[in-house]
This record gives sequence, C-alpha cells and structure tokens, in this order.
Amino acid sequence: MKKIIFFALFLIGVLPLMAQTKKVDQLQALEQSQPASQNVVATATLKSASRLFATKDDLTSVILIIPADSKAVCLQLKMI
Repeated sequence: MKKIIFFALFLIGVLPLMAQTKKVDQLQALEQSQPASQNVVATATLKSASRLFATKDDLTSVILIIPADSKAVCLQLKMI
C-alpha cells in the first residue's frame, strides 16, 4: 500500500514538471525564430480618403489628407 501511495505522489510531482519543461522549450524556439519575421514590411492600400490629425481628440487639427488608393507602410499591426 505504501508503494502505491509513494508512486502516485511521485507521478503527481513529475507530470507537471515535464509539462513545464516542454512549454519552456517551446517558448525558447519561438523566441529564436522571431527575428526572421520582424524583417517583413506590411503595406496597406487605402480604399477611401483619410485624414491624419495632430491630436486624437481634436478633429479640427488636420495635418494631412491622404487620397484614396494610396499605399501606406504599417508601423504597428494589431492582431484581432
């Protein structure tokens, strides 16, 4: 009976440890492969004209009007 309890406690302690090491290896692999994807430049084509404002809340502070069918380089991509 003591052997069964010891074996069960041993498995309860070892299984989470093995899962943790697999996750660490996976994260390290992702970090090593990340710089290759950072060199990609994303561009977008505007379907309609747009305005560039000086401040977010002030709609009277137009800096530039971008015409339709203009190509723009995306500085930050937001994944949905």
